[in-house]
Amino acid sequence: MSNVLTPINDISSQTFDELFSRYQKLDTDCLLIYIFDKVESSALVHLANQMHITGTEGWNNCETEAEQRALLKNSIKLHKYRGTKYALLMILQVLGIDGEVYEWFDYGGEPYYFKLSIDTDKAYDEEFESKLFALINNNKNVRSKLEKLMVHLVRYFEINMASAVITCEELIV
Repeated sequence: MSNVLTPINDISSQTFDELFSRYQKLDTDCLLIYIFDKVESSALVHLANQMHITGTEGWNNCETEAEQRALLKNSIKLHKYRGTKYALLMILQVLGIDGEVYEWFDYGGEPYYFKLSIDTDKAYDEEFESKLFALINNNKNVRSKLEKLMVHLVRYFEINMASAVITCEELIV
């Protein structure tokens, strides 16, 4: 028995079967655009625009394609928690920056002020600073004000070390 969709054997049914069999052979993986790990890199910018994370909302701070994909994966969660301490820490984490937020009641400061401490291994220059402040301003609570930004430049590297101990004992009788 043949693999036909319509039991009627007329010309329009045969045409429909032929057309539908062509559709079945099409690659549909390109249609799964929300599986961000499998999307082509050329489509990432358009998805970022659709998810409203372009510009200073995070996209400008992404340096690698992996960071862009991570930002896209977390974009809905970032929008859900925007304006909270959690969202600020999350956007920093997605971009590979370790951070800690100290709110005004944690350190006895003025109401609605906060301090941010970050550990980064990226070069700290004017461009990085301006992008970082724009990122913080887009993800912080609207009424809150950044009182202090503490930046710790860190480097992680491996050091190969070796040690040896030589001991001797002398016994005189």
